[in-house]
Amino acid sequence: MDDLTKGLIGELGLDGLSEKEKDDLVTTWAETLQDRITVEVMETMSPEEREAFNKLAETATEADLNNFMAEHIPDLDMIIEDEFDKFRSELIDENKQIKESLDKLKK
Repeated sequence: MDDLTKGLIGELGLDGLSEKEKDDLVTTWAETLQDRITVEVMETMSPEEREAFNKLAETATEADLNNFMAEHIPDLDMIIEDEFDKFRSELIDENKQIKESLDKLKK
């Protein structure tokens, strides 16, 4: 688990989870983030690039797909960073709302 992920887990107050629960959570987050990045990337591609990407996706490795995106999407790093920042903010906001709701229930 990288420092960024550990930091987010700590920020959300999830340090008490078991390592397996943390790993499962991080896997879910990664899948969600990958889906969101893919949607954003596909929106920036031309119809021809989308067709080529979809054809490549049928047989390519993840590395091949990443290379294709890096080659065809000049601002890929910015898209990834933006999506991560949005996702992180949403997790923090939702976590805050849940905590506030639980606090109200305790009163």
